[in-house]
Amino acid sequence: MRVAKPSARIETGLARATGAVRAREDAVLSARATGQIRRIRVEVGDRVKAGAVLAELDPANARIALDNAKAVERLAVARPAEADRELARARVLVEGGGLPQAGFDQVQTGREVAAASLDQARAAVRAAEQAVQDTTIVAPFAGVITARYRNAGDTVTLMPVSPIAALTDVDHLELRLGVPEALEPAIERGQPVR
Repeated sequence: MRVAKPSARIETGLARATGAVRAREDAVLSARATGQIRRIRVEVGDRVKAGAVLAELDPANARIALDNAKAVERLAVARPAEADRELARARVLVEGGGLPQAGFDQVQTGREVAAASLDQARAAVRAAEQAVQDTTIVAPFAGVITARYRNAGDTVTLMPVSPIAALTDVDHLELRLGVPEALEPAIERGQPVR
């Protein structure tokens, strides 16, 4: 057995470390809604740009829900105007003593409910519009399709998640090395590594 003192520098000028090369960005993409895949636009090996359409779900149900939400919004738009007219009439009646304060308060609450219903209807339209957008799966970053899990006609679900394709950014790779602590003084930022 040979005993040696620890050293803070590399005597030979050569150090070895084992590591792994990996992509900075790598994602398995899935649908943000449940539905049937209408079309897959990519194959394994395809290079895609950020925002490129990778797959499309059948948007029929999402569009019906959007039409319904817009109809509810149109109804909700009319209610605050009607409630404003009722409130104006109630104000005149309460000032003339023809309506008790409780009745006026009820009409005023009806106006507030109508306004809240309009806000709720507008939020439902935004949610329905998002559901229509969610029927299109797009690349969140540029890269190469490394796997394709589904085909046109397959049904995918939001829960449990149904993967559709995998995307890897092969233009920005990182090398991760496990370096012994004893080598730390000999390593500098920006130092070339072979």
